[in-house]
Amino acid sequence: MNNFLAFWHSFGPHGGEQPEAIIVDKQGQISNNEWTLWSFDHKRPETIETWISEIGKVSPERVLVLCSAWKGRDPCDYPENIGYKGTKISAREYMEYRESRWQDWQAIPKEIRVTHPKRLASAFKVSKIILPGENNEIDNLLNLLSTNPMTWHPTFEVEWFKITRNCWLTHRPDSRYREFLIRAGNGFQLRPIRAVLVLTEPYVVKIRNPEHP
Repeated sequence: MNNFLAFWHSFGPHGGEQPEAIIVDKQGQISNNEWTLWSFDHKRPETIETWISEIGKVSPERVLVLCSAWKGRDPCDYPENIGYKGTKISAREYMEYRESRWQDWQAIPKEIRVTHPKRLASAFKVSKIILPGENNEIDNLLNLLSTNPMTWHPTFEVEWFKITRNCWLTHRPDSRYREFLIRAGNGFQLRPIRAVLVLTEPYVVKIRNPEHP
């Protein structure tokens, strides 16, 4: 556990799809394209660069995303995504991605479908999705417990990295923080986990829909 470092991702309904359907859809995209994009709220370039810097300090064998077994709201239902007169802003399909702010935007492969309510968002670049019971190493790391549906229930404690303070903290972050880095430490126990994403470099990208109003 000494070099354990991963992203935490609050994972639930998205764009009208339930988590189980999203996982199946993304697995198909990986099968067709070798990788896919998994969207989340827009992060500043400085935030992404700080994450990558922290990963580089540890050099883990692989970079993982732990997806919560959350039953929260669809991002389209968040107050900031409710338009004029209460009109819900629907998730739009993204057309372009960029691996760093110094690179040009390029077309998202046609085999990949990635959506989000906002014109700009961030995304994990995913090469594999692991579910409970599929990988002994991950099962042992995350302490698999058989439930229905099957989830991991980690018993080790973690710390999380707070970007605005540029340091690792031991208290549990509040619900405003939906994506953040974690590492093993004397902090708090993780909530149940539904899926693990294995990332490929550069791990996190920017995505956009130039036609989005």
